[in-house]
Amino acid sequence: MKQVTASYTLPANVLKPLKFIRTARVYAQGVNLLTWTAWTGYDPEFVGLGSGNNGIIPQARNYTFGVQIGF
Repeated sequence: MKQVTASYTLPANVLKPLKFIRTARVYAQGVNLLTWTAWTGYDPEFVGLGSGNNGIIPQARNYTFGVQIGF
């Protein structure tokens, strides 16, 4: 799973009492969450010179959470 994003947009009737906010969305994103492979090196996506990618640091997992607000 290279990249996964899940989000929820709040309904307009929930935001109606807050007259200055038109839209609101809550989201979570994950990058490099899971890799299925028989590759024995660190990173199957790395293309390097030589006989493999031994010693190459694997890609980091990233998690992002946020709120998007439209005024």
